[in-house]
Amino acid sequence: MRYARLPRSVVKSLAVMEANLAKALPIPEVCRLAGQSQRQLTRLFTMHFGETPKQCYLGMRLDRAQQLLAGSGCRTTEAALATGFQHLAHFSRAYRARFAESPRETAARDAD
Repeated sequence: MRYARLPRSVVKSLAVMEANLAKALPIPEVCRLAGQSQRQLTRLFTMHFGETPKQCYLGMRLDRAQQLLAGSGCRTTEAALATGFQHLAHFSRAYRARFAESPRETAARDAD
């Protein structure tokens, strides 16, 4: 991804999201820390990434969970908590929607 071509507020919000994968911040807080209104940040994310800041943040957290499950022998509950999910069912649904398999399947496949 070429950050040089992105508006400063988008780069800043991505950095805030990346720094807060374990404790997911509400999007209004991300916007505040990035110095941009939620409406404008949503416009910018949609223009540059084709998704909202919330969708992007969720994707970042799920990608990190997949890394944890695939590479470290981390259990599903541990991966969910490490990426800011409070409810295991919500984590499992979101994970399956993104990767077309359950977190348990990822962990089992990569444990073999």
